[in-house]
Parts: sequence; C-alpha cells; structure tokens
Amino acid sequence: MRRLHGCYFLFAGFAPHVEVLSSTFASEWDSMLSDTMSADVRFVFSDGESLEAHRTVLVAVSSIFKNVLLGEMSANHESFQYIFEDVSWICDGERNCPNLPHIEGKCQGKGRTVIRLHESITKGIFSEVLSFLYTGSPSVTDDKDKNFI
Repeated sequence: MRRLHGCYFLFAGFAPHVEVLSSTFASEWDSMLSDTMSADVRFVFSDGESLEAHRTVLVAVSSIFKNVLLGEMSANHESFQYIFEDVSWICDGERNCPNLPHIEGKCQGKGRTVIRLHESITKGIFSEVLSFLYTGSPSVTDDKDKNFI
C-alpha cells in the first residue's frame, strides 16, 4: 500500500501485454456483398444491369430500405420518386408461380424482391452506396460518381 497525495492506494502490479487484433468486420461484410447465392433483393438499373443484396442488411442499416422492404411506406411515395421506379416480387422456383401457394402476394418458394431504380442512378454509383451500407466505409473511386454523390 502506498500513500499518494494524502490517499492510500493498493497497486497490484503491471497488467500483462494483450495484443488486440484488428477487426475484419468490414472485409467480411464486403465479401458478403459479393455472395449472390444468399441474396434476396435484386436492384435493376435502367440499362438492364443488376446488383444483388441482402434484405436483412438493407433493413438494418437504412431507414429508406426498411420502410420500403417492410411495407411501412410504398416505393411510390413522393419521398422516393427519384430513387425507386418499382418494387416487385419474383419467384425463382422451377414451377409456374401461380401454382405455388401465396401469402400476402409472395410465393412460399424461393424468390426475391426486385427493385427497379430511377434512371438517374447508375450501377457504378449504387454499387458504391451498397458497399458503404455493408462496410460503413466510403470507397468512391470515379470522379463522375463523386460529383453525383
């Protein structure tokens, strides 16, 4: 026990050295973005190209996607007029969709939500947006895209 500035302190000694590893969270989520097999949302652009994403991630990180994907607001709402053209559901099953049981307009087989984005949103720009939503880090590389954002 030692006295310091009129108070007594008990010093237990030095703490052992602990190595703290860097986080791989961002890189793991970035690789998940590339995993189209488990994706259940498809974004379609005006030129016909598309990107795949995961509904759970989108709902967790974005109030806009939460509102649209959970049906709290319609994609046709005036707040979203420059983001979404249309939101629909498609079936990926082998059988004809009308023959499958549906609940609230969604087939009970494997399917995905399809979101057609406004013509002003390009695949390059939206790819950067998705990367940011998944990793929390911006990675805009093209000057044209930087100006848009």
